[in-house]
Amino acid sequence: MSVSFYIRGKGFDCDQWGNDVAGYLKSDQDRILPVTWSIGFSHVDPDDLDGSIVLRSYHWVLPEGGIRGVNFGPSDDGIEISLNTFASAADFKFADQLLKFGADRGGTVQDEEDKPVSPGNDLADYFQLHWDFGKSSIKGIMSREEETKSVTLPITTFGVKVDEDDLELSESDLIGRIQGRVERYATSFHPGVMAVQIDGKEAHFIVYSDRPTLIPKDIDGVTVVDNCESCQPVIISLESFLDAMGALAEEAGNSWFVGKVGYLEEPSLRSRFDGIPPLSGEAFEGRGGGEDVNVGDMEILMKMPIYVFFFIAGADGKVDEKETRMFLGMLKNVEHAPSEVFRSITAQLVDQFEAVFADVVEHDFPNLPAAMATARNIIESAIEDPGEKQLYKYCLMTLGKEIASASGGFMGFGSKISKSERASLEALRDLLGVPEFEI
Repeated sequence: MSVSFYIRGKGFDCDQWGNDVAGYLKSDQDRILPVTWSIGFSHVDPDDLDGSIVLRSYHWVLPEGGIRGVNFGPSDDGIEISLNTFASAADFKFADQLLKFGADRGGTVQDEEDKPVSPGNDLADYFQLHWDFGKSSIKGIMSREEETKSVTLPITTFGVKVDEDDLELSESDLIGRIQGRVERYATSFHPGVMAVQIDGKEAHFIVYSDRPTLIPKDIDGVTVVDNCESCQPVIISLESFLDAMGALAEEAGNSWFVGKVGYLEEPSLRSRFDGIPPLSGEAFEGRGGGEDVNVGDMEILMKMPIYVFFFIAGADGKVDEKETRMFLGMLKNVEHAPSEVFRSITAQLVDQFEAVFADVVEHDFPNLPAAMATARNIIESAIEDPGEKQLYKYCLMTLGKEIASASGGFMGFGSKISKSERASLEALRDLLGVPEFEI
């Protein structure tokens, strides 16, 4: 369950609101965790914010004590502020502050049913209703997850797992436990991914040191260091690293979280690494990316983002040149997308965009549902790794949501999603089999 609020009105000074928000984020950085632009999957530092940047795109801000954070950005007639399932009281408090800035700048504040909202009480009533409904919704999703009995909540560029045991806790204990996970992951070190040639193939790896680290799932290997001393001077496979870490590694959506581990002071841990062979080309051959997808399947997968574009942007019965240019701009800015397959395929699509787009218009558009069903089947069969397959689907859903938000909005971004576009997004979610993705 998501909930949205709007700041509108002829007297609303949107530019000053943007300046107020930028100033607040800069002055309150001790209580604000990373800011993420949803368009382009890229980050922005609060120090770099100004009013024009705030108004240019949708943002995802995670306040201290937050669980899901707050999404906000321009709509077709003002500002939209939304919160996702399991948003905490701290998230609602931050949203309330954004709404207060709007009211102070002459805006009319309303909820998604166009009922007036009076900022200043941290949106407490909305929080409790949202929390209770969200908990019930997540229980329903878990009941359908026969194997894992858990749900992963996407939060900016990572995710937090919630399982059945968590839901048995009291409300305060449950909130505290999830907040703890979120803060650990959000404030951990996000290492840069490096590349090296191994057996003629490009391997991607990170360096793990003795500090809390969020490790991407789509890398191939890890080198371990402690206090600047190389403990494992060679690159070992990610799987071997995780096996050695055991329970010290926590699954965090599209990443693994490993806390501060004094490798040198833990002989038993160090012994687990003894004898682990260096990463070889065979260890990551065909892993994740598109190299082991045959040419025919690759062509279909390359068309899938265009199918999504027509399916969502055409939900109102029309697609114009401006929307097509904006769509191509989105495809050029997915370097931080969590799926390696999505990044690889999108890069190829950008290089061949005009030809592939024209081919879809001529051959696939007349029967788009059938083409999408074929592509869905290829996703299921061609992407073998379950985690990568899920990430790829999430990237397609995120792209669809961005297309809906961008369709005809203020400055080309962030318009309120129409009923027809929402229905198309729900149909896409059903097609891909990701009921937990929030629209």
